Amino acid sequence: MNKKGLSPLVATVLLIAFAVSLGAMIINIRITPDSGALKDCTSVQIAENGPTGICLLGSGNLHVAVDNNGQYTLQGMNVNVHSGSVFDKKEFPGSIAIGDSFVENFAVSTEMTKVEVVPKIINDDGELEVCNEKKIVKAAIPSC
Repeated sequence: MNKKGLSPLVATVLLIAFAVSLGAMIINIRITPDSGALKDCTSVQIAENGPTGICLLGSGNLHVAVDNNGQYTLQGMNVNVHSGSVFDKKEFPGSIAIGDSFVENFAVSTEMTKVEVVPKIINDDGELEVCNEKKIVKAAIPSC
């Protein structure tokens, strides 16, 4: 009988290629234990705390009160204050748990034209991520 089969070299190459592709698939399936989804800015949600969540307290003092309505604990906020062509970024570290509020009062320029409140999280890679697409932008800042 003259039977032909797969050569050992071809079989070894196919086995290694299968193992590498299986390993790559397993590495790409990253699931967090708490939510079953990747931790990124898509599930971040903030909202002003009431109608005067962002407002002016007297002359040159800004009041910012924002609620964390998302699915993750926030790792602080950036408050960007625009005054014409001047941009002032104030960073506020610290955890803001789900359902909690971020409240700060600080001095600003009286010629302020716009305020942006930007949340930050720790992503799946353990890095601090600024969620610019989830920011609150307020152009007309009322008095408190």
